[in-house]
Amino acid sequence: MSNLIRLLCVILLGLCCAGGVMASSDSTVIAYYHENIAAFLAEYYLANTDLSYSYTVTSIYIKTDYRGEIKRADTAIYTIRHNPVTGDTSVVVDSAGLDENVPPTSLQPYFPEPEWYHFYFYPNDTGAGSLALGFDPDSSDSGAHPAGHITFDRNTYAPQTLSLHYRNYIDYRQYSLDYTFMPVDSVLVPTELKINGTRGTLLGRQYSRQILSFTDYVFDR
Repeated sequence: MSNLIRLLCVILLGLCCAGGVMASSDSTVIAYYHENIAAFLAEYYLANTDLSYSYTVTSIYIKTDYRGEIKRADTAIYTIRHNPVTGDTSVVVDSAGLDENVPPTSLQPYFPEPEWYHFYFYPNDTGAGSLALGFDPDSSDSGAHPAGHITFDRNTYAPQTLSLHYRNYIDYRQYSLDYTFMPVDSVLVPTELKINGTRGTLLGRQYSRQILSFTDYVFDR
């Protein structure tokens, strides 16, 4: 019996050591991918370039009452002209009926930094061209920093999607942003942004949803 117990202890110790090596290996690989994604964004992402460009924003904003039933829906269209020196100018193509239905003031998404987060691989790696990294903030910072995940091309490190989820955001109880990206003329641009928010009211929760599409990018070369 004592030999059997010894054998079981050796097996368990081996499994624990193997798990530690795997965790260390994952951390090293994740740090490598994180560094390369950050470098790609710094060089190729739209908001980080010094280019002049224009694009069109189509926005749909939906408000619900405390029962979750649609209270109001609104559509608006804008053309935005960006100049790195003078800033942005906007032309309203189809005016918004709701004050909230406006384009974001910045196309720069939040990107998680290592010192605030625990990163991990999503368990959906099939060896294809895309990888996914999940990230959770340290427990002490879970209210200030979002959790989420990012998918990216494993060869070029170009982000494809980014999801951010806040527990508390300004006056929202819950708040989330879901980005989709694609390359246009060698520049990575956002093509869609979905924003969902939940607020507390005296009668219950009120939900809002904004879907923004970004199209017709034209760059001055």
